Order: sequence, then structure tokens, then C-alpha cells
Amino acid sequence: MLLIGLGHRARQGKSYSALRISELASELGLDARIYSVGDEVQRWCEQRGMIPHDKPRESLTAHELSLLGYYGWIMRQQNEDVWIDQVFARISAADPDVALIPNIRYPNEARHVSELGGVNVLVERFNADGSRFVAPDRDPNAPSETSLDFWNWDYRISAGSGQLDWLTAQAKALFTTLRERINP
Repeated sequence: MLLIGLGHRARQGKSYSALRISELASELGLDARIYSVGDEVQRWCEQRGMIPHDKPRESLTAHELSLLGYYGWIMRQQNEDVWIDQVFARISAADPDVALIPNIRYPNEARHVSELGGVNVLVERFNADGSRFVAPDRDPNAPSETSLDFWNWDYRISAGSGQLDWLTAQAKALFTTLRERINP
């Protein structure tokens, strides 16, 4: 199995890159799946009746999103591996050819990817003036935004805002390079 973790700050293109990699892998006949820490938090909240079942994330209200953030953080304080362990349980059960985790945000999550033989990829987005893009809907100093600032990433993908063709090309090139790990 090829395991790819993509990190780290919000709104950088991690999910977009994971989707492009997944599509390419599928075109090549591989079982490629995307696993999300955020989906695990959402399932947990749904199971407890805090938010409606099967409501798409993009349809969640500001209050529902705040619940995900709050309980995601609270549960993480009790056990920092709670969410990443659930992600890896799903990966283990499905045993895909390619597993992508597009929201690696903390050192313990990146370590898990590495310890299981995967690679961690920094995905960065830049403004037109060359400065790093900072998501306006997040606290830029929150631990989920800063805890991997000095992580030693295995690979890096970067593009300017709106350069989706370039981001796609880099994601596909990364997968092509890494594909030898599952088909040497």
C-alpha cells in the first residue's frame, strides 16, 4: 500500500491534491481512497446527535462547524491519537492500494504516517505577492495551523492562489514518482 499524508495549514490545496492523486491512481486501475481526520470527528458528533447524520460538510452551519472544532480539540486533549487511530483503523480494514490523508495537522499524525512507511507532503499556497496564504476563517496561530511549521516533510507541493493546473501537475508528478513503491 502507498500511504500519503498531506499537510498542514488550512485552505492550501491538500484535499484538491489528494483528489487529483486519487483520480490518477483510479485511472491506472488502483484502489485509491481518501481518509479524513475531519470525517472522523464529524462521525463522532453525528453518533452523539450533535449534528445530523450524513449532512455534507459544506452544508454544515457555523454552529455545527464550531462543534466539530470544539469536540475535535477536546477529544484530542484526552488522547492525541484518537482521530488518527480511527483513520488508520479504516485504512487497515479497507486495505486500499493507495491511502491519502489530506489533513495532517499535528506531529503525532505525521509520525504515524512515517512509522507506517508512508510519506508526508507539505502543500503550500501563496498569494500573488509571494507571501504565504493564510486562511481568513481560521486563527493563524492555532496549534492546528502552526504545529507542523518546522516539520521535515518528505516532499513539497506549492502553487499560487488560483494555479490549479500547476497544483494538479505537481500532485500527479508526485504520485507518478511514488507509484514505484507499490509497483517496483
